[in-house]
Amino acid sequence: MARRVWRVSGRGKTWTVKRDGATRAMKSFTSKDDARAAAIKVARVNPPSRVVIHRADGTVQRETEYGEAAGLSYAGVFEGPDDLGTQSEK
Repeated sequence: MARRVWRVSGRGKTWTVKRDGATRAMKSFTSKDDARAAAIKVARVNPPSRVVIHRADGTVQRETEYGEAAGLSYAGVFEGPDDLGTQSEK
């Protein structure tokens, strides 16, 4: 099963949660913390998922993975030279 990717990004005073491939944001928030909490909640309910938190300038601040598929852990999938703050969480 493919991972769903949920992105938290901001523009001005609005932060949104949007699934990769979706044309519209799932929901908008007035704070980054509220958007992050909503993204984590939906990721945990829809495993396997990844939450990508962006800074206001659009750069990636943090990536966290949730869930397992077919009994295989995805922990460590993104370890290596390209691993810039990626973490796995079950």
